[in-house]
Amino acid sequence: MAIARLDRPVRGRRAGRGAFLGAIKPNTYDSVGKLLTRAGAREQGSAESRVVGGERSDSMSAREAIQNELHLLSNPIVYENVARKVGPARIFSAYDPANGHGEKDLATGWMHRFQSWWFARTASESDNLGHPPDHCAACVARAAQSLRTAIEPHAEPGSNVITVICTTNSAELSADIVDAFIAEALVHHQAVFSSDVSLSFLDEQVQAAVADAKQSDEALSEYRVSCGFYDAEVQRGHLLTEVNTLETDLANDNARLAALEAEEKVVRSELEKEAPTTRLTTHGAVLPNPERSLINQRLVRLRDDLLALDGRRDLTAQQLEAERTTLNEQVKVAKAELESEPEFLEPGVSTQETPNPRYTRLREQLDRNREEDVSLRSSSSKRVERLTHLRERLVTLERCGPALRVLETAAKQNKARLDSFLVARERVGTLDLLDSEKMINLRPLQAATFPLAKSGPKRGRLVMIGGMLGLACGIGLGFLRQSLDRRVRTTEDVGRVLGTPVLGVVPDLRRKGPRARPQPPESTRVRA
Repeated sequence: MAIARLDRPVRGRRAGRGAFLGAIKPNTYDSVGKLLTRAGAREQGSAESRVVGGERSDSMSAREAIQNELHLLSNPIVYENVARKVGPARIFSAYDPANGHGEKDLATGWMHRFQSWWFARTASESDNLGHPPDHCAACVARAAQSLRTAIEPHAEPGSNVITVICTTNSAELSADIVDAFIAEALVHHQAVFSSDVSLSFLDEQVQAAVADAKQSDEALSEYRVSCGFYDAEVQRGHLLTEVNTLETDLANDNARLAALEAEEKVVRSELEKEAPTTRLTTHGAVLPNPERSLINQRLVRLRDDLLALDGRRDLTAQQLEAERTTLNEQVKVAKAELESEPEFLEPGVSTQETPNPRYTRLREQLDRNREEDVSLRSSSSKRVERLTHLRERLVTLERCGPALRVLETAAKQNKARLDSFLVARERVGTLDLLDSEKMINLRPLQAATFPLAKSGPKRGRLVMIGGMLGLACGIGLGFLRQSLDRRVRTTEDVGRVLGTPVLGVVPDLRRKGPRARPQPPESTRVRA
């Protein structure tokens, strides 16, 4: 025999819970905004490609551009900036349906008041920050996390449009969050593809390249001055050409000097065989006597003077007579001399010394050869000096050449490096100018729409579905609990488990209210 304490089973307490949860479901409002994205030179290239060039030759597909933009929009900094812009206090403010766009009948008003009280209580219980929401780091982080669940950016199929949907319990808040998200998306897009870092880097590199180019040019100039060479390869070519020319001229001069020496020997031997002058004997012809011709000329002049006396008026008669007497005497003397002189002279034999023309010719040739020899030796001496100087220059060039080539190469490399940085600076400067004008490939296509009607919930359906699901869950859990329960609850369970008759039932004294007297088992009543 056994005495058992029996517990009554608990069944179906969940039917009203689902209906309650459906009733307190807050209203939601959807605001929609749209962005248009494209892939340009800025989006397809990296910072390195903008600096060194070589952007992608193949165009980025629209799908790739949209996926990249969606990844950019999912950056936590975008949500944090939106949270700061909208404000954590506004994001975490308790939902108050009484101030919303709900119905105005009595039942709805009482339900809205209950919901306002319920959401205010749950908001205060869930706030574990210890202070009202403000712009502290923890509040901004929690607000950003809430926005990640409230904001849904997705790509429109078959287009370059990204749609941004925000669902909150306030129409104004949804629209403001979408506008803030679109604005921050534009800012973040421009910041990610901004050329500021590349521009700062290029400015530093240009300054460094200018300094390096100036330093290498100065070092090259100083070394050129010290060595006396400015272009090693060109000057080496000029020096070698001049050396070859001088060597050829010297060889020609030496050959000509040897020829002159041989010719001088021949001329000297021929000159020794010739006399400087030759004796010439001539027989003269009959010639008029020159003295007789002179006397005749004087006699004619005297007669002319006698004739001229008759016409003179500047002399007196005595003077004229005296002059005439003198002239007549001179005429007589001239006639006497004329008679004493023969009319022709007899020819005679004359002998005279004349230069030997062959000797003269050989002597002139010898002089010319000596002058040419002296000139050739002087020019050869100058050529030898010049050739010695050029060879010394070549030796100096070979000694200075390697270092000069190194400095020239360094100067060319620094100049090319500077030019490449200047080209890259101009390219990136153009992109920076586009950035300053807000010309980016992400454009707002549609501002946030203001939701005039709530998007949810369908409260009647939620209440009905919640009640049915709560009832079904309660019944299911009751049957499951009963099937899995191994405790003894009835007298039949005691008799089945122990195999003995039950003598009596002890009531549960902990229960309040009227107690029903337990009925003894049938076997006990019969036995009594």
